[in-house]
Amino acid sequence: MLIFSPLAAVAVLLLLRDERLVRWWTLLFSSAVALFSLLLLPRFDPATAGFQFASTRRGSRPGSTTRWAWTASAC
Repeated sequence: MLIFSPLAAVAVLLLLRDERLVRWWTLLFSSAVALFSLLLLPRFDPATAGFQFASTRRGSRPGSTTRWAWTASAC
């Protein structure tokens, strides 16, 4: 979300023609991303060297799993 959502924001920006709307949109979007990142902060463990903020999903074969990183800091 933190990595690819700015691309969606840029797509919306390309549709906006009024400079005032562009400023409000960028303020709203950057504030939302900042709040989301603050929600992740309590779950961050600086003592862990491995992946953080990742999901483990079952693979297509029995017994296989796949880990998906959510943020660039987990890579």
